Amino acid sequence: MKKYFSLIFLFACIQSLQSQENIIGQWKIDFLISLWYNQVEDHQEYNLYNVAQSDGRTFDWGNWASFNPDGTFISYYTAPCGNDCFPNVYGQFKLLDDDRVLLHVDSILIGGFCKNEQFYPNKDLGVFKIFPTDSGFKLIKSEASLGSDSENLAYSQLIDSFEWNGSNAGKQNQLNWVPLKSNSLTDLMKGLGKVTGYDATKIRILYSKHLAASKAVLFEYNGEKRLAFYYPHALQFAIFDDPL
Repeated sequence: MKKYFSLIFLFACIQSLQSQENIIGQWKIDFLISLWYNQVEDHQEYNLYNVAQSDGRTFDWGNWASFNPDGTFISYYTAPCGNDCFPNVYGQFKLLDDDRVLLHVDSILIGGFCKNEQFYPNKDLGVFKIFPTDSGFKLIKSEASLGSDSENLAYSQLIDSFEWNGSNAGKQNQLNWVPLKSNSLTDLMKGLGKVTGYDATKIRILYSKHLAASKAVLFEYNGEKRLAFYYPHALQFAIFDDPL
């Protein structure tokens, strides 16, 4: 697996050197910008997907992001019927160069068949490195404290390579879930130390990203990379013991 990670890292370096296309336009997006289950939440990563399917039709429902030529964006949710919750995120973006973009969120309006709310964060979300993918772009937050951009891309791709619905699916149901009273990575570090056989002083968190209903945290322990899963609504986490 170390050899496999080395290949991913090499590919990530090559991708970071490639010239980027413009993200201006309409995209499918994995999560609404700055939202997660209608709660304001910072993301370390966003994935943009081309709108058109292979048969020429478009995806009609789900999460969207539109980056406009005037430097504004809207990230919103659509559904086939009106009996749903419809959040809309409004903000601005600035392309710093060919492969970096600064995101700023102005307001968040949530309406529909749910608690109608309005938030006005008016804050910078940070600078995101733009990496091309086969289906669009991957935006990864660029922070020196989180490691190099190429390393973060490699970590993200390593998590993506995990067989969520393959041979690992059954193992996930047998994980040892541990209660956690907070959703901070600091508390997660302490929680990892509660798991039998893990020394918290030897744990180094490498990368974390949002999943459909949970977060995946990639960490290093005794020279091996492992995954922890955190479910914030249930306030519990577990470790997938098999090294990546």
